Amino acid sequence: MKTRLLIIFLIALLPLFGFVNNVQSLSCALPHLGEEYDESDYVLHGKVLEKNYHTWDSRMPVVTFEVLESFKGDASGQISVSVNETWDYNFEEGFEYVIFVQKTELALKIDQCSPEFLAFPSVVEIIRQVSISEGDMRSATSNIFYESLTEQEKLGFESINNTIQEKKVERWDSGSSQRQLTIIAFLLIIPIAGVSVFVIFRRKRK
Repeated sequence: MKTRLLIIFLIALLPLFGFVNNVQSLSCALPHLGEEYDESDYVLHGKVLEKNYHTWDSRMPVVTFEVLESFKGDASGQISVSVNETWDYNFEEGFEYVIFVQKTELALKIDQCSPEFLAFPSVVEIIRQVSISEGDMRSATSNIFYESLTEQEKLGFESINNTIQEKKVERWDSGSSQRQLTIIAFLLIIPIAGVSVFVIFRRKRK
C-alpha cells in the first residue's frame, strides 16, 4: 500500500516539475546586444537549410544554416546548431536569420534567451554596427530589431511570420498522431509499472 501511494505521489509531481521549468525559462530579460555579442562564440547571418527533430528531446531540434555573413567567429559554409523551442517555434527552412551562437562541450546552441531575428537589411546593418562599434548600439536591446524595420520590411515581417505559423501548424498536425500514440503508450506503462512494483513488494514481504 505504501509503495502504491509513493508511485501515485511521484506521478502527481511530474506536472509540477514541468511548471517550474517553464517558470524558470520564462524569466529571461532582454539582453543588451553588446553583451550578447561578447558572450557569443559565433554571430552570423544565415539561411536555414534543414531542421532535424530526430534528437533526444523533441523541443531541441538541430538546425543547419548556410552561413551568408559571419560577424564573429570563423563560421563558413554550413553550421549546425541546437535550438530550444520550449517557448515558441523559432526557425523555418528557407528563411534567413541573424543568430547568436554559444559553444558548449557537446554542441553549438542558440540559447532560448538569445536574440534571433529575420535578417532584413536593416537588422543585418545593426549587427554590423554592434560588431565594430563601442557606441549606443551595443547598449540597445533586441527590441531595436523590429523598431528599425522600414515600412516595407514590416510588411515583409508580417507576411513571413504568417507563413511560418502556417508551416508550424502543418508540422504539428503531421506529428499529432505520433504524439497521441506516445501519450497512450506512456499512460499504459504507468499502471503496468505500478502493478509490477506492487507485486514485487508483496513477494518480498512474504
